[in-house]
Amino acid sequence: MKLLASPGRVLSRRSLTTGVPIAFSKRLPSERILCQQWVVHQALEIHEEAKRLHLAHFLHDLYEVGSTDCHMDETEAPALDPEAIQAISVVVEPEALQLDMEKLSAAGLHAMLQHFMQGGRLHTATLLTILQEAAQLLGEAPSVSRVACPPQGHVTIVGDLHGSLGDLMQVLEYTGMPGGHNVLIFNGDFIDRGQSGVEVLAVLLTLKLLYPDFVYLNRGNHEDSQLAKVYDFHAEVTRKYPDAANAVYDAASVVFAHLPVCAVIPGQAFVVHAGLPGDQDLTLADIEALERTYTIRTVCRKGQVKGAKLIEDLVWSDPDPVQNGTKRNKARNAGCLYGRDVVRSWLKALDLKYLVRSHQCVQQGFQELDCGEGYKVFTVFSVSNYPNKRGTNRGAILRFNGDGSMPMVIQYSTDEVSELDLLRHNQRSLSQLVMGHKELLWQGFKAKAEGEPHISPEDWVAVMETEICAGKYYYRPHPNGVTLRVMLGIRPP
Repeated sequence: MKLLASPGRVLSRRSLTTGVPIAFSKRLPSERILCQQWVVHQALEIHEEAKRLHLAHFLHDLYEVGSTDCHMDETEAPALDPEAIQAISVVVEPEALQLDMEKLSAAGLHAMLQHFMQGGRLHTATLLTILQEAAQLLGEAPSVSRVACPPQGHVTIVGDLHGSLGDLMQVLEYTGMPGGHNVLIFNGDFIDRGQSGVEVLAVLLTLKLLYPDFVYLNRGNHEDSQLAKVYDFHAEVTRKYPDAANAVYDAASVVFAHLPVCAVIPGQAFVVHAGLPGDQDLTLADIEALERTYTIRTVCRKGQVKGAKLIEDLVWSDPDPVQNGTKRNKARNAGCLYGRDVVRSWLKALDLKYLVRSHQCVQQGFQELDCGEGYKVFTVFSVSNYPNKRGTNRGAILRFNGDGSMPMVIQYSTDEVSELDLLRHNQRSLSQLVMGHKELLWQGFKAKAEGEPHISPEDWVAVMETEICAGKYYYRPHPNGVTLRVMLGIRPP
């Protein structure tokens, strides 16, 4: 079946070999500037995410303490009566696509994709039915998906999509529809940031309903009912389905809660959205024993419902290329940092070679971390020009072959964006960061000045580092050791 392709181009296809860097060996001067701005971009993005998570924690506390009539506080998953959906189905919604869900087919999926690419939306009843049927199917699935690679086929891992319909179309154009020798794993973060989170989620769930043995969905940190409220998904649902926003959002929250949290490709890879448990005594058996219920629709809980901390680590953590062991992830204010030694131990215990994760936007769409003894961490990020076409990164997917050969990386970009776009985005974000802390900065500058009308550039940078990167938003990312000195164009000592 031919898909209606989005404008885009595949930049490269290559097998991974030891010692071959993902980046080009030669860079033009503008590319060096781009790399520096990319580091700044990452620092600002993670800073913003930590701030949003803090807000999500705060809002959750308000729900817990101050509300006696909040539907999000229920421990049982809300569900619409079939008669209610039937009543909605007869409501005329101009220009909305309505599918016969009792006869869902590949042709219906194709019609959905074409409709979405033309700017259309699904009928409310169709969307609710997809969400509820998918929640039931996912709820019956194990927490750990076992994904066998077909002997003559392949398993393709798709990283973060973040509501980018164009990138999803680019991926499907390359991979084709699942089935037979073609298996797809979507590794979380389907929503938020982009303009088409509802559509991306609907397509992925429809794929799962049509091809349950060939499509696997992992939970990401954005598949969280509370975090999605402080990002874009809740607002998107409200904008697109104003008369049924609560019903649609609650149905999506049930889906999020029942998503499996990781997958194993026997003999090859452990696939998880972010990383490994902070408690090194935990094993895959502990993940398999997770009871994924509606109570874990969010990890924004200080009390941590049973199992929520483990899920938090799996969907929020980052690899630490510098230090061994595990420790708190201060940058994100969630999850942990795990060292190369932790990766080696985990993979050895499972007789696997690779840990495949997503979660972090990397400039080439793919990044490799050598953990020694032949073990590696692959980071796969599938949104190009993230976020919202303001960045300059490539998207990528990773393909494992049934013959056990080295996996192949496919890189692409759906738009051409220059480093100037990234520079402007960084300048706006940094300006907002400074203005949000101007009172603290003013007090710091006054203290450094000691009555003098001027302060040195070094003192100015020191105050910026202290006041902007202090407290809950402290950030000094690895491995670059980047601080505001780099953001301000001053080389670190």
